[in-house]
Amino acid sequence: MTRTRKKQTDQSVAWLTASLLELMDQQPLSKISVTAITNNAQLARRTFYRHFKSPQDLLTHEVDRFCSSFYHSLHSQAITTFPALVECFFAHCQEWRPLLDRLASNQLLGLVQERLLAQIDQSLLAEETFANQKAVYFFAVGGMGNLLHYWFQDGARKTPAQMRRVSEEIVGHLLAVS
Repeated sequence: MTRTRKKQTDQSVAWLTASLLELMDQQPLSKISVTAITNNAQLARRTFYRHFKSPQDLLTHEVDRFCSSFYHSLHSQAITTFPALVECFFAHCQEWRPLLDRLASNQLLGLVQERLLAQIDQSLLAEETFANQKAVYFFAVGGMGNLLHYWFQDGARKTPAQMRRVSEEIVGHLLAVS
């Protein structure tokens, strides 16, 4: 793909994504059609189908961007504990709050956990080898996914540092009962 074509593709995908997210402010994802997305983005339906199969596929693509960006940010930091990972995750969640708000309003926050698991090869754990590695990863992602649900149920008011303290309490409890 030429550089010019890549820029055009990226721009089209950005317009389609912005259109979908705007429409999700007005109605649930299940009611949004490809026609509504493309009309709102002022693009042809064939442009949509060149890149995606459905509105859900487009949303999944955007959640994948969230996950990839999170994993990329992890690689640039020295994260050595679960609480530090949680703090980093919620700092990232604050940056991506508009997407996460729309997922929450559509009861789709579980998609974040699903896509984090699908991208296990990008995680920091993928760089290490130890017994039960995959189980540890699933446990960590499950914990973060459930903390994300908790954060939204609590009004998404807690700061990343406060969420870190919540995770430290959880770790302390787990260690105390073992």
